[in-house]
Amino acid sequence: MVKEYEYTSSAKVFVLLDLNLSGAVYSKKAWESIRKKYEEDAVSAVAGLVNYLSAKHIPIQLSISDKNGVSTYRFKDPSLYYEPLALAQGTIENQNLTSDFFGSVKDSLTPADTVILIGMYLTVEEVEELIRLKSHSGKVIVMLMPYGYRKSVTGKFKSYFDLPLEVRKTYEYAKILAQEHISVQIWYENTALQEWIEAIW
Repeated sequence: MVKEYEYTSSAKVFVLLDLNLSGAVYSKKAWESIRKKYEEDAVSAVAGLVNYLSAKHIPIQLSISDKNGVSTYRFKDPSLYYEPLALAQGTIENQNLTSDFFGSVKDSLTPADTVILIGMYLTVEEVEELIRLKSHSGKVIVMLMPYGYRKSVTGKFKSYFDLPLEVRKTYEYAKILAQEHISVQIWYENTALQEWIEAIW
């Protein structure tokens, strides 16, 4: 029994994986090698996230934006996600913004759902879109990982990489998004995948 007008739903996780370099980035050649490393680590991260959520019996919908456009998958068997993840390939020649594929989930969201966005870069326009996305869901988490992450077999090390100027702007956006209860995680190469998963769940 439920109260009249009370909303009920089983929580789902919508994972949005953008493998393309954002169309808002002008210095594309400078990002070419960074994007390739990001793609490898982002695909592995999503595979690990799928395993983690499936073990908790949480339904998953995966949307991948790559050089061929946006593809959406929803399987009960977590192993079926691995093939589309392995076949997906991004590009630096992309002209679209990361937010261009938010529409693939917007109409399906409920107040009980969580959205996880994995990408390389955010624009101020995407900040606005994320706030709108939050109004349709229970939780929105943004994970930016331009340099990938530290593998579990590798110990902590000192990083000498510096975030690109474009990514540094995201720290300012993160403050705005935090006011809307949207978590933004910007990863350095020294951050482990498990550290991130445990931090948000």
